[in-house]
Amino acid sequence: MLIQITKKTEPLFNAIDEQMTKENSQAYATENPLFTWTGKYFTQNRKKILCLINNQTLAVVIINDVNATKKKKIEELVRVGISASLELCAISQEQIHDYLNTDPTLAIGPTTDRRIIGILNETVLALSTYGVDLSQEYPLRMMLMLNNTILTLSQPAATDETSKAFDQPLQFTPITDIEKKLKNSDSENGNQSIVQKNWQSYHEIEQIKNEDEDAFQDQLISNNEIILDAFSTYLEKVRGLSPKSVRKHQSRARTYIQDYLNYYYPTTPIDDTDDFDTIVHFLSAFILDKHIATSKADFNSYKTALKHFYTFLNVVGEISDKDLKMAKEAIALGGDDSFYELANMSGDFWF
Repeated sequence: MLIQITKKTEPLFNAIDEQMTKENSQAYATENPLFTWTGKYFTQNRKKILCLINNQTLAVVIINDVNATKKKKIEELVRVGISASLELCAISQEQIHDYLNTDPTLAIGPTTDRRIIGILNETVLALSTYGVDLSQEYPLRMMLMLNNTILTLSQPAATDETSKAFDQPLQFTPITDIEKKLKNSDSENGNQSIVQKNWQSYHEIEQIKNEDEDAFQDQLISNNEIILDAFSTYLEKVRGLSPKSVRKHQSRARTYIQDYLNYYYPTTPIDDTDDFDTIVHFLSAFILDKHIATSKADFNSYKTALKHFYTFLNVVGEISDKDLKMAKEAIALGGDDSFYELANMSGDFWF
């Protein structure tokens, strides 16, 4: 799901790792308007109030008092707000669940649709003029009123548009066309693929593991750095992520394959594809016991980075589709929130 935001609103979404470039943000919004929301904030009584509208239906979400503490859980606030807005439009819980899980990764990107921005500005102006009920985190009565407002003769009320959209099977287009381009060794005009596969395959490196462990570890270190550089190129050129997001994901992937897998075993990230126990232990114990992940947002960012990394390994042919599915299941298992909560309750740690 994509939240297109103004420059001024970006600080409210600092906890979100996924950041699209303007080009990718526009492409996503064009293909998936129902899964795209445009947002900005305004202030009332020194409190920041976030307003989102859906790019297809114009359904409204209002989140009150997004302060420094709440910014850390902005993804949860947005999901709850969207769920509440859809429920006000008479969408069933089952449909809402399917909608939120069709594209579960929340990303942010620049605004691209002037018409939507204009409607959002008018909505914010109305809210600023008449005031928002600050007694609720989500002012449902005001959201319901806005969802039932007919803005123009050519644009029915958001409630009707939302019901109409959910009467049909959800249509979602993932950004896979660029990834298909990556899998081809050459593009149509004869250029080389976006990511240069200039590293030694992990399958080849594993062949020398039992022969000379020191040589294996040294070769793994240098090879990992080449792969990490290619991973960065993939995130930037294929996924369209911002430089800040690319650096963060690369740093977390490096912690996993260099500081954890290579130092403590050593092994490659494709060594235990039967169950990917190393992923589970890395997320559920290592980064928590070592106090590497120091916040819930930090903990979640490692999960996101590993999803990107193993997707990259699949795209470049290091692991199969079946292996990728297993890896994602291991990430979900090791990244369960209960592990973070349990670690947060304990003061014990080791070095």
